[in-house]
Amino acid sequence: MMETQKTVDGIISELDRFGVTLDTDGTTVFLYAPSGTKPELPEDLIETIRRNKPAIIQWLSHPCRPGWGAIPPEDLALRKRPPYLSPADRKRLISFAFGQMQIPEIEAWLDVRMAAYYRREGRHWDCAVIMLASAADLLCWQFRRPLNEALQVLQHLVTASQHQP
Repeated sequence: MMETQKTVDGIISELDRFGVTLDTDGTTVFLYAPSGTKPELPEDLIETIRRNKPAIIQWLSHPCRPGWGAIPPEDLALRKRPPYLSPADRKRLISFAFGQMQIPEIEAWLDVRMAAYYRREGRHWDCAVIMLASAADLLCWQFRRPLNEALQVLQHLVTASQHQP
């Protein structure tokens, strides 16, 4: 399973280089290029997509929680270690959480979450890291995925929205 996940992650990363995003109807994998383009994908990448079609469909079909605006439970476990993220992932994660701050229940949940980190696991962390950990918890719960997968989904959502007319 771990090797399959690395393969799917690699496929998605490679497609990102060409500006191509993926979707599925549960049986077929659809590749979408930016409007007005027709990227030439390497034959070995196309073959890798074919070989890994079931894993790609499973990854794309993984059911999510209600998503945007859904309130995680108060007893959600805290992270034991701080999240280490690239600057781009930090920016996407903060934008994702900040975009939900107009929902009073989300804002309250994040405040309680940050206070819990400050009192326990994150007591020696920088305040910005505590905020990132809390935002990561929100993202992971709403997408029902581990952080690396949730960030990848978020990246694809941002990329897809940028290619919308």
